Amino acid sequence: LDTMVETLTLPVQMHDLAPSFAAWLAETGAPVDFAAVVAAASADVAAVIRQFGLPGAPGRIPDDHYRELVEIELPRRRAQFAAWFADHQVSAMLLPAMLAPPPRLGDLGPQAGNSFMTAIARNITPASTLGLPGLVLAAGQTAAGLPVSIELDGPAGSDSTLLGIGLAIEAALGRPPEAEYLTATPAR
Repeated sequence: LDTMVETLTLPVQMHDLAPSFAAWLAETGAPVDFAAVVAAASADVAAVIRQFGLPGAPGRIPDDHYRELVEIELPRRRAQFAAWFADHQVSAMLLPAMLAPPPRLGDLGPQAGNSFMTAIARNITPASTLGLPGLVLAAGQTAAGLPVSIELDGPAGSDSTLLGIGLAIEAALGRPPEAEYLTATPAR
């Protein structure tokens, strides 16, 4: 999964980000353009977009490499995952949605020895990159009262099965307690 994030997911997402996001903003009549969104982003996110996501950015992947990823590597990975599900007769992968407890909003501090990108992106990559059905469920809280979640990813076309598995897991886990950050009275 780490390799897929680095070599497939991020390059394709960064290549597609500016044109698709700009088109969506225009189509929806948003009162801002893509440049304004980047300008309003946190410094770390804006730096990544400026390095990799803008046309002409120094780290942007060339169009021919992008086409290779989308036309060759992406179908190869989809076939690899389809074979894994079939060979092992697995209806869903169950994994923690993140590799570390969630950070508080605005905190990009230590992620249990992982980079922020690995801690946050690694386990959600199969579904988002490969077009697989994915489902994230609340699974409790950390000692600090932050939400913890699990991810279920299923083979292509198994959306209904995955939802059924998710409902069964939710019934077994019960409703998680309301998170402190949702009920706390804002400071005045």
